[in-house]
Amino acid sequence: MPEPDVAPRRWRQLPPERLREILAQPDAASFRYTTDSVGMTFLFMAGCVGLFLVFVVWWMTGFASDRAVAWVVLPLTLVAWAAVTFARWTLFAVRTYIVISSEVLLLGRGRRADEIPAALLNRESIRMEEMKITPAQSVLPLRVGGMRYDIHLLGPFAKLKEHRTFLALLLGHLVEQSEGSPREDEGYEEDVTTASEA
Repeated sequence: MPEPDVAPRRWRQLPPERLREILAQPDAASFRYTTDSVGMTFLFMAGCVGLFLVFVVWWMTGFASDRAVAWVVLPLTLVAWAAVTFARWTLFAVRTYIVISSEVLLLGRGRRADEIPAALLNRESIRMEEMKITPAQSVLPLRVGGMRYDIHLLGPFAKLKEHRTFLALLLGHLVEQSEGSPREDEGYEEDVTTASEA
């Protein structure tokens, strides 16, 4: 099947009126991210443990020797990692969104977004067979117009709300664009079902 003569609009400033226009489409569905409470609690506790260890070293040594200073490197590294990871995924969940309709797939972050025409959503671009599924993370790869997109579905610190609904809508585009046999389409439905249950 030849690729339609359209191209994605790469990571551009999205005018508010264009976003309203997309959301006003009758079949448009928007999806947001949320942080995972278990993962974020783990990060908070890891940071607290690191700070506690720093306090213990200070209380016992007063940082009076080079050895004492060396002992705080590891807990400070733990605190820094927990803080950066917490901030990164919180910001990701707040700013990142997805909109899908019969005309466009919008991958947005803040005021910038990639606008991918729905005509490009086919088996060649949606790589279901390359989908990364682990107990801790699920990522759906897209290859459109020579560009790579990795749609984060599930993870230890953030996840897409109603990701099963999103995958079902994406499967609908696959079926519409596909010229394959019904048996092949059923195989793709099984892939999506497996991904949504991960």
